Amino acid sequence: MTIAICPGHHEAKPGIQIAEFNEHIEAVIWAHFIAQDLGNLGLAIPAGVLRDRLTYLHALHPEFAVEIHFSQAEHFTIKHQCKNAHSVILAEILMGLTNGASSERFQVAPGYYHDDFAYGEDYFLAKAPCTALIFEAPVATATDPNRRAALCSALASSLATMAQNGVSQAYQG
Repeated sequence: MTIAICPGHHEAKPGIQIAEFNEHIEAVIWAHFIAQDLGNLGLAIPAGVLRDRLTYLHALHPEFAVEIHFSQAEHFTIKHQCKNAHSVILAEILMGLTNGASSERFQVAPGYYHDDFAYGEDYFLAKAPCTALIFEAPVATATDPNRRAALCSALASSLATMAQNGVSQAYQG
């Protein structure tokens, strides 16, 4: 099984930039840490424009993909594919496992672009060749290296549990 970890945004459109914080650079760091913690289950997708990352995913044929983003909200969100029931279930499982492995609290939401139904589904979620989620962390978590390490480890552990135990075993309903 391969779990692809994709950094959000790219150099020309880096997402949120506040003081020293650059969303794209931080997403690359998180993708690397999570993939490293996943061992041979995980693969960090090379940074680049979304079209190129999706082309890479289509060639890779992963069973699962997670894109890393940040927001200015105070909570963590796991966004799922809007028309994929399996994605919704996996988001719920991941939320439960990660809540158990971390002191942080997560919520699950449909993956609409700009969180608005009118814009339709997020492009990454709509075009990924596999079940996909977006993990969105508060910017504040990225500025603390210890918190970053703990969250990346908790997310990787949760993803590995899902992969190794299978969805039906990991889902406690």
